[in-house]
Amino acid sequence: MDERGGSSALTVMRDADRSGTRSQGTVLVLRKAIAILRAFSYEQPVLTLQDLRAMTGLPMTTCQRIVSNLVAERVLERSGDSYSIGRSVLEWAAIAKQARPLGQLLSGILNDLRDATEETACAFTLQGRFRICVEVIPTRLPVRPQTYVGQAVPLHIGAAGKVMLAFNDDVMRAAQREDLEQVTDKTITDHIQLELEMKRIRKSGYSISSEEGTTGLAGVAAPIFEADGSVVASIALSVPVQRAGRQRLRALAPVVMEAAKLASDRLGYRPQGD
Repeated sequence: MDERGGSSALTVMRDADRSGTRSQGTVLVLRKAIAILRAFSYEQPVLTLQDLRAMTGLPMTTCQRIVSNLVAERVLERSGDSYSIGRSVLEWAAIAKQARPLGQLLSGILNDLRDATEETACAFTLQGRFRICVEVIPTRLPVRPQTYVGQAVPLHIGAAGKVMLAFNDDVMRAAQREDLEQVTDKTITDHIQLELEMKRIRKSGYSISSEEGTTGLAGVAAPIFEADGSVVASIALSVPVQRAGRQRLRALAPVVMEAAKLASDRLGYRPQGD
């Protein structure tokens, strides 16, 4: 082998070594990030940086750097000095499961709702402090809302989330202790106003909203009850504001409530007295 050939081979070996070192470093960082995520549980869904350092054994500077990157990517969410699982993870979880079991159960109901109202019919499930879209049957009309399966939105924003929040006391109490994210100038961010809205929803059995999460979009939603009486899902119509005056939304409410009642029946829910 000539000198040039030997030098070239040595260069390749050095490049391979450096590449291997980088790969090992990437794997180590990934393992540390996973260790941080695994620190969260049903029993401890909210943790401080000090909690994460103690539970993972990572140096504080390393823990802080990785947590900051996870927050930037929405894998973790920060509220003051505390952290919780972020919106990206919830969206990935919904996609991973493909959200099919409930979606398949509700598909026919949503199709009928769309046909009866000519508006986009959607189903959402409750995951932590978010509502996750699990099924969408789009309107056939020209203007269509941009709602998609896997979409994660805080519960206090929009009719579909508020109607689940109203029937979940523990989640509502948690929301009252946190700052409420504002997306538009019509998003409810005042805790007293939110509590009043919850009382109205519980009394009427449905929720309506207008441009709380997306400018130009309104909605009306009703809760889906499980066999044990808990509310873990909702059915909603997503309607462009051009077709969504307050009077029309209220007129659509009984149709949405009937669809939600049918879905609850299929889940085995029987109201007291039936």
